[in-house]
Amino acid sequence: MNLETKVGAFVLVSIAILCATVYYVSNVEFGATRVPYKTYWRQAGGLASGTEVLVGGITVGKVTAVKPDPTDPTRIEIALDVKEGTQFNAKSVAKL
Repeated sequence: MNLETKVGAFVLVSIAILCATVYYVSNVEFGATRVPYKTYWRQAGGLASGTEVLVGGITVGKVTAVKPDPTDPTRIEIALDVKEGTQFNAKSVAKL
């Protein structure tokens, strides 16, 4: 193999490794549908965007935003995206 072929192969392998690393680190789920939810709390200490949402100890989504409620400044609005098909019922309770 000549030098140009070796360099080309190196570049292609490097790009493949970079793409695999970005995919692994970002934890992207291609084709997964997310359902947005909002909840309101009086205190949300330690909660931030990107925090995992757990149901029964299993990761089902992420917190997308934490901000003061525009209608009531004493409450905190928490926006989260959850995997489609996650089972919730009328008795479901959000906890920190």
